[in-house]
Amino acid sequence: MIYKAFSETNCIITGAASGIGLELVRQIIPSNPNLLLVDIEQERLEELKDEFPTINGLITCDLSQKSSNQLIIDWVKANWTHVDFCFANAGKAEYGPAENQNWKDMDRLFQLNVHSPIQLGFMLRALFPRKPFRLINYCLAMSYWSIPGYSLYSSTKSALLQWARTIWSEKLEIGSP
Repeated sequence: MIYKAFSETNCIITGAASGIGLELVRQIIPSNPNLLLVDIEQERLEELKDEFPTINGLITCDLSQKSSNQLIIDWVKANWTHVDFCFANAGKAEYGPAENQNWKDMDRLFQLNVHSPIQLGFMLRALFPRKPFRLINYCLAMSYWSIPGYSLYSSTKSALLQWARTIWSEKLEIGSP
């Protein structure tokens, strides 16, 4: 199916090689967007490039590392004049009792699921201050549910949702000056 809104657009998809990100790639690729796919799994990204040769860019990086968003920004600066959509989909679910969580895991998961998508949106806004774009964050149902064993994952999704709600209440558009 062709989605006119994605025709000839520049789209970034993080977490592109599996789950929701992979399905998003498969759904919008017939619309002929320019795609930059980002994932931690290089082999899966290469399989996607083989499956869809029109994909413009691939970046293998771990978005739980604070410096990884800069790789995306550097690629965009070198290849595009703007971004239309940024699907900040990369994330990871952690399962385990709350008593077994540790600060290292918490830091890593909050960087990946909360800080990285927020940081990427602001970095793109700074890169193209006069070019509006859509930043799509994935909060999922876990931002509302309390499921035993998922306290850490659920808390990251809740944090991202609350950040988005606050941004909306401030009427701040990440994709606009």
